[in-house]
Amino acid sequence: RFEFCSISASCFGSAIKAWSSLCGKSEDGEYANRAEDVMHQLIEASQSFRGLYVPLDIIHFNNVFDAWARELAAIKPDKSRGSVASVVTNMQHAIKQMRECNNIQPDTSSFNHIIRACYAPWAARGEIG
Repeated sequence: RFEFCSISASCFGSAIKAWSSLCGKSEDGEYANRAEDVMHQLIEASQSFRGLYVPLDIIHFNNVFDAWARELAAIKPDKSRGSVASVVTNMQHAIKQMRECNNIQPDTSSFNHIIRACYAPWAARGEIG
């Protein structure tokens, strides 16, 4: 967990991107979970850290969405359907947070990552063109 007193949004963003870059190398969602955890720490910092403003950007959310899409591509076929539903629910919650707490609107990239997450397990196995 980061200590907020000496960390900027770019440090959070770098951590999210680093965890995201490892995605697809495990089948348990470990790296995507870690990227999402850092994003939640950034949201917390942006909302309540001693009156200091830690800016959020759509890029932080999109990197987490990308992490989940890549992680889903590595999931075994028997686990994919429930995993996709769970990830899409998490993504919906993140979009709600973006809009309500931070006044950030999802962009084309956000929705492309969500769509990619929905078909990733099947595309990775060659079942989708």
